Amino acid sequence: MVIFFLGMVKPNIDYDAPTYIHFDPVRPFVYPAYIWLFHWMGRFQFEGVVWTQSILTFSSLLYARFWLKKHLKIAEPFIFAIIFVVLISISFHFQMFYVESEGLAFPVFIITFFTLIECFQSFQLKKILLLALLTCILVLTRLQFYFFYPIFILLLFQVFNNMPRKSFILTSVILIGSIVFTQLIDRGYHYFKHGFFGSAPYAGIIASIQPIYLAGKDAPSYF
Repeated sequence: MVIFFLGMVKPNIDYDAPTYIHFDPVRPFVYPAYIWLFHWMGRFQFEGVVWTQSILTFSSLLYARFWLKKHLKIAEPFIFAIIFVVLISISFHFQMFYVESEGLAFPVFIITFFTLIECFQSFQLKKILLLALLTCILVLTRLQFYFFYPIFILLLFQVFNNMPRKSFILTSVILIGSIVFTQLIDRGYHYFKHGFFGSAPYAGIIASIQPIYLAGKDAPSYF
């Protein structure tokens, strides 16, 4: 299904794609850098982008199948139905063939979500490290994934209540250190690329633009 679908569509480079392609200041750096990695393919650059992110999506859905069977004992037909709905409603609708950060963020989010659950189920230092790394990638792909950080607090609270103090200290260093490290990467990128030491100024743009969409047809008179 995935191969047939990709053979029928062309990469969509409308909407927000130019802001990623041209390393716009309102975007974190992971997805623009991901697009740039395929520049050696010339006029087939965007085909390489969408095929690779589609392979990653398909691989993450296979991982979800494995995880659901192993941990929740869900029957194969139900897993197939879930994945089929995800492909039709999300991936085939826009995520796979749009040159936008959702193409990369979606498969990474699936792996991160299941890793987060495993971290709550049992303490494994390797899983904590993997969670910190995946969350760093997500935040540097789409700013909305900052919402993982409050969940880190809940995870730290659980480790504090159920594990030795040494485990709590190690977990705190890893998670808090990953937050600081992510911020330094993000701000350092904007400093060297765009000349300001800060995160992408996305919230200010949304705050300015959103009222225009919500206003009536006489909104231009306000200016």
